[in-house]
Amino acid sequence: MNLRLVFITIILIEVYFEFSACSFAEINGCRLSNDLKNITFVCHNSEKDIIDKIANEKIVPNYYCNNLFGEGNNILTNRTAVKEMHFLNCELKVIPNIIFQHFTNYQILVTSGLGLEEVRPLYVNASSKLTTLLASHDKIERIPGHFPSHIKVIDLSYNHIGGIVKASFDEGSKLQRLNISFNNINGLDDNLFKNLSELRYLSLSHNQIQTIPSKLFSNNEKLTEINLSNNSIDQFSSDVFANRGSDLKILDLSWNKITELTEQLFEKTMGLKVLNISNNYLTGIPHDFLIKVTNLDIIDLSFNKISEIGANAFPSMKSLNLSNNGISELKNESFAGFDKLVSLQFAHNQIASIPIEMIKMAVNLIEVNLSFNNLDKIELLEFPDESKLRLLDLSHNKFVHFDTPFLRNLVELGHLDISWNRIENLSAEVFQSLQNLVYLGMSNNPIKEVNDNLFSQLINLRHLNLSSMYLSKLLPGTFSNQTALEDVDLSFNKITSLNSSIFPPLPNQLKLISIRNNTLEQLVGFKSYPNTTKIQIDGYYCEDWNYLLPQLKWYNSSKPLPCVPKPSAKKTIVNPNTWILIVGITVPVVIIIIAAGLLWRFYCQKKIEESLDHSGLSYVRSLATEFDYKPLEEFN
Repeated sequence: MNLRLVFITIILIEVYFEFSACSFAEINGCRLSNDLKNITFVCHNSEKDIIDKIANEKIVPNYYCNNLFGEGNNILTNRTAVKEMHFLNCELKVIPNIIFQHFTNYQILVTSGLGLEEVRPLYVNASSKLTTLLASHDKIERIPGHFPSHIKVIDLSYNHIGGIVKASFDEGSKLQRLNISFNNINGLDDNLFKNLSELRYLSLSHNQIQTIPSKLFSNNEKLTEINLSNNSIDQFSSDVFANRGSDLKILDLSWNKITELTEQLFEKTMGLKVLNISNNYLTGIPHDFLIKVTNLDIIDLSFNKISEIGANAFPSMKSLNLSNNGISELKNESFAGFDKLVSLQFAHNQIASIPIEMIKMAVNLIEVNLSFNNLDKIELLEFPDESKLRLLDLSHNKFVHFDTPFLRNLVELGHLDISWNRIENLSAEVFQSLQNLVYLGMSNNPIKEVNDNLFSQLINLRHLNLSSMYLSKLLPGTFSNQTALEDVDLSFNKITSLNSSIFPPLPNQLKLISIRNNTLEQLVGFKSYPNTTKIQIDGYYCEDWNYLLPQLKWYNSSKPLPCVPKPSAKKTIVNPNTWILIVGITVPVVIIIIAAGLLWRFYCQKKIEESLDHSGLSYVRSLATEFDYKPLEEFN
């Protein structure tokens, strides 16, 4: 038995090494670009594997080299021409030194995915022209003692780096992009980037950093983008960004543990355009918070715990996201001006009213999301004349009346959602000016009927949701002008009869009519409808199909078919073949369990008998008791 196991193990090992592309962790092939400037080292076990791999990837014709460093290799005679070095299908802890002895003019070195455990000084110092090191998705635990001064781009993301010593970047005077995200860094030295005077992009996201030293960026005057997201940062020195001036454009502090921000923090970042502080623990925004950041375009403060906003907290901007906070009141004095605002996100708060002046001044608004709030007075939403608004989400509020003239100015509106409110009635004129509307959501309102002219002017409407209301009928011609309509949801209502006369005569665009969960009794007049139109009628069956339609989710109606509610559940009768299958499985299992019990009992008896000659009767009795074996008389 043991020999068989050994033999099988040997075979499995041979199979693994036979089919694993890099099982030997050896570089035994390469391919060259036509201009000899790009070399890719390949880890394979045979020449055929390499050629097949290249062919399968549909790569343009390449020179192929197997005898990499032999004297007779004419292809690589001029090795100084190689500018880029890559690795294909390799898994190497260390790159062979011989490569760096033969190639000394490479400008780009890509080791990503190799599984390197360290970046040896030889890798970055062998070529004095190296400008780019891409070593992401490896297993690097530490950064080399120092990087050469000629390198400009370093990517060490997705590794196991736990710390960075200051000496690593002492000579990085030309370094412009540094990415050390997705590592295990938990601390930063105050002067870590002191000599990186040309640094423009820095990413330290997805680490375990808790504090940012006050002088960390003091000498990085050209830094334009900083990503510190997804760390454990809970506090900042008020002068940490003091020297950034107008150069810093993008700052990402999202997904940290920041609880407080001071008005001095961004006082000198006048050129900042994008600021993301979402997913933190902020409870308030101080007065004059960003008043001096006059070029700011995008602010994201969503998913915090903000309940108070100080005066003059925000300057004029293009996008403001304060969704998923605890804001209950908005004040005019908190916002310097909405004249440039394009996107306004206030969803998932507790806002009960909005100052009229705030909306009136937002002449460039394109998107407004006020869903999941406590708004109940629609008349407060008075948008300016010739508004450019295209999306308005007022769902999940407390509106009761929606007959208001404010929609007359929204001639460019394409998306309107008023679902999940308390609206009972809508006048026939309420949507008359919305000729560009594409989506209309009215679900989950206690509306019992709709006027047959309610949608008459919505000639571009494509998607309509009237689900979960109290509709019992729809009048003929209700959707007769909606020739562009693609889908309409009438599910979860009380409709008893659905007649094709409510739709246009030839609804060529209509793909879906959902009437699930209604008290439907009849479908009438869908005979002429194209096969592309589907009627979703879960929970009902038609006479022609007996009991099959309850499981049918989609129904292409080619003729009028009377439908009735799904019949009450009947007693389930198990198919005889099912019983045969159950018995066929259960009996062998029971037999196996009984046989195992008998074998165990036999084993116990043999164990006791074999122990007689070694330890005497007293040991046998105790052993028999342990195994719960009763008949001991024969051993007395």
